[in-house]
Amino acid sequence: MRGTGLGLPICRLLAEKFGGSLVIDADYTQRCCFVLRLPWVHKEVSDHRLHGFTHI
Repeated sequence: MRGTGLGLPICRLLAEKFGGSLVIDADYTQRCCFVLRLPWVHKEVSDHRLHGFTHI
């Protein structure tokens, strides 16, 4: 499957916009490793409809 080549640049820009990073380690033969890092910000949930949700 071929794409437009925009996916990873868009992901990188979004990661940086949120204070994170996207690192790609590729050997161009068999594997690629993608590491997405985003800062963790803990906020108390004030909306009772969201109570109990811990995962997206």
